[in-house]
Amino acid sequence: MNLARVLSSDVRLKDAIMIRVLQPWFLCLLLLIPVAWYMAKRVRVLGRGRKTFALALRTLVLAFFILALAELEYLGKGESLSVFFVLDRSSSIPAAEQEFSLAYTQKRLEEIPKDDSAGIIFFGKDAAIQENPRQEVRLLDYQTINNPEGTNIESAIGLAMAAFPEGAQKRIVLLTDGNQTQGSAEAAAQRAKANNVDLRVLPLEYTYTQDALIDDLVHPSQIHENEPYSVKVVVRAQEAGTGRLRLSENGEVVTDQEVQLRPGKNAFTVTRKAEKGGFYTFEASIEAANDSRPSNNRAQSFAIVKGTPRVLLLDSEPEEGQFLAAALLSEGIDVEMTTPEYLPGTLRELQIYDSIILSNVHASEIAKSQQQMIEVAVRDLGIGLVMLGGPDSFGAGAYQDTPVEKALPVTMDIKQKRVLPSGALAIVMHTCEIAQGNYWAQQISLSALSVLSRQDYIGFLCFQDGTEKWLFPMGKAGDKRKQRYAIQNLQFARIGDMPAFPPTMRMAMEGLKKTDANTKHMVIISDGDPRLPTTGLIQQIRDAGITISTVCIAAHDQQFSAGMKEIARLGGGNFHEVRNNKELPKIFIKEASIVKRNLIIEETFTPVITHQSELIQGLGMEFPPLHGYVCASPRPQADTVFYTHKEDPLLAHWRYGLGKSVAFTSDAKRRWGGDWLGWNGYSKFWAQVIRWTLRSGLEENFQVQTTQEGDRVRVVVDALTSDGEFLNDLTFNASAIDPKVKTSNFEMRQTEPGRYEGTFSGSDPGSYLVSMIYKDSEGNEGQVATGFTAPFSPEHDSTRQNDRILKRMAEVNGKPLLTADDNVFGHDLWATGEAKPLWPLMMTLAIILFFCDIAVRRVFFELPQLRRVLVRIWNWLTYPFTRRLAPVGPATEQMGKLMEAKS
Repeated sequence: MNLARVLSSDVRLKDAIMIRVLQPWFLCLLLLIPVAWYMAKRVRVLGRGRKTFALALRTLVLAFFILALAELEYLGKGESLSVFFVLDRSSSIPAAEQEFSLAYTQKRLEEIPKDDSAGIIFFGKDAAIQENPRQEVRLLDYQTINNPEGTNIESAIGLAMAAFPEGAQKRIVLLTDGNQTQGSAEAAAQRAKANNVDLRVLPLEYTYTQDALIDDLVHPSQIHENEPYSVKVVVRAQEAGTGRLRLSENGEVVTDQEVQLRPGKNAFTVTRKAEKGGFYTFEASIEAANDSRPSNNRAQSFAIVKGTPRVLLLDSEPEEGQFLAAALLSEGIDVEMTTPEYLPGTLRELQIYDSIILSNVHASEIAKSQQQMIEVAVRDLGIGLVMLGGPDSFGAGAYQDTPVEKALPVTMDIKQKRVLPSGALAIVMHTCEIAQGNYWAQQISLSALSVLSRQDYIGFLCFQDGTEKWLFPMGKAGDKRKQRYAIQNLQFARIGDMPAFPPTMRMAMEGLKKTDANTKHMVIISDGDPRLPTTGLIQQIRDAGITISTVCIAAHDQQFSAGMKEIARLGGGNFHEVRNNKELPKIFIKEASIVKRNLIIEETFTPVITHQSELIQGLGMEFPPLHGYVCASPRPQADTVFYTHKEDPLLAHWRYGLGKSVAFTSDAKRRWGGDWLGWNGYSKFWAQVIRWTLRSGLEENFQVQTTQEGDRVRVVVDALTSDGEFLNDLTFNASAIDPKVKTSNFEMRQTEPGRYEGTFSGSDPGSYLVSMIYKDSEGNEGQVATGFTAPFSPEHDSTRQNDRILKRMAEVNGKPLLTADDNVFGHDLWATGEAKPLWPLMMTLAIILFFCDIAVRRVFFELPQLRRVLVRIWNWLTYPFTRRLAPVGPATEQMGKLMEAKS
């Protein structure tokens, strides 16, 4: 035990009071006292008695001064008791035990003694206080909501220790099965003991019977195309019986058979052969008779099949996209063409492709979550991305400020010195009568705002405080902060039911007319019941160069819908009748992009080569003319291969994270690229572009394993050369993508020759994708990829309580496990009351004795003098309490004269 720990410990006196030292290191200064004694021996002026007295005073002065510096505190014993009932509400505990824990707690709460208090904490994956400690507390109908898919006993005990009131005896009554998935219960128990908190454990005991679960799914992590392989399904059963085993490959059932189960582990093997390359997903399930817990009856895993790279081509016009698809197929590239609505919704499904092509696809046709998925796939999984131009692509397709834009080598914010015509958008909002109208007013306005560039104009009109008002007037979007703040802080209570369209439409028209925008557009959203505008007003708006689109939602009658449709027809815009509110942001993104048509340049030009690249290698220096493109700005880090005649980027590429992306601002169709379709280099050009973006080949000589350990996933990589030798001293850049498409980096360390290990958090059920880029000592790079699926939380893996953890916590505290009948309100604990500082008293005594020390050493006097002084001091102190009788009168005349003279 080191000195600091000894000095900082509390000193108990007679088990009734306690002295605490806050600055224990100052106690080391007590070593100066012997030095003071040694120096006192050299003083020869004073007599022996006086010298001894002075030395004693000096010793006390030093001692009190040092104790003042050490900040002593007096702690009295606390008499009240505070008990925290900490209840495990995780999924591993059966409903009957959950009910028992609630009933037990309620009964104990009815027994709280006077002056004591109790509180309640519920916990699962996290912990939360249901009731703070107080005298009268009950379990109410409501219960704190916890994530039940985990058990963190350490977090629950820590929360209780932090929430205890000061100056009371402290006890935690923990009701749990001990099946922790996070933290360390034993470490928490040790901390509780060190802090004088009495931890008592009441086990929640149970045993699941007739439970069958998928224990493991084993197969090679890397498979070659057309190569046979085996998938082994390990089923753990508690009792013998029959079951039905199913195995799916990429969502297709390949095995459905009845199996015989015996107690313990059962292994079933299925032989398969992969016909195509890509990322394969396997899912196994078991159905057993009388299974008590079906939540753990599934398991999933991944495998990478080496084969021909696959490319996904998304095109809203399949008849036009066939030219590019046919060209790629002729060059030996396996391409799958589909419309945007069939874009995979998960990274797991997207993983089978090595590159993605977006050919004239509007941003509104791809959900925001899918756009985020594409960006993550490029950055963290190395999948390639190619965006081709068209009227609905790049900035004209509303890709500004989207996740997809982040991955591209061009940006939609035009930064060239030349000035492009701007657009202007006025939104007329009448949403107060639709469900969650104010919420959707915010969402669609923010969606429309995100499409515009800093040079575009936007204004927002509504019916507020009984009149038509601008939420913010027509003006340039700029950095959009002011408009975004106004939309997000919209005062819903002030929004009213718009009586008529004409006033707001006139205000919108006047606002749009004042702008110098090239394209001016008005969008009206309503249920259609305000008074309709006249034909003359609509024509007046059209004469001002303004188009009108309408969005009808929740119309009270068909005539209101028809009126909105007529406004759009006469206004030269689009009519949208919405059946689902969730479609609104998508519609407004598309409507807002109308004002971005100024980004489309439809002029004939010949590409200008400015940078030699492998994308155009072997194609010469002359390329056919194009007849249009979408304006964009190149990123500084990108390589721009082609420019247009107006010095805008035409073909650019760069690396983004682990992947590569290409932007071609013209199209590969008949509209702008008609002359390219008959060019003999068309197929070769696009094949070279696509091949450059393909995901890098994954290392074949590396074996990867993933296993779940509580709420962590362990990744083990065995790195070998083609000759079977160990690869050492590799550095890894590893990342895991969770089911919510959130990326987290983790560290891989070498643990054995050729073996590298790392862990990441896998507490959420679902699919995780793991990508690792490695580099050797010579700078050579490679990629390793794998996946992991947690079909259910580790909570569902246990079949009974964890007796080892429960007993260990009890042993740390030195007390037996609780029973339901034990008294938990016994006052047999040590606790400290309110702390009172003693250093002011120590300092005062040190000062007084310091002056006494000076007096003893400097003031010389005889012993009789000291005695007389002490007598006078005593008489002075006792004078008020001494009774004296006054004389009645002089006894004689002579005595009277003497008394008068004396007076």
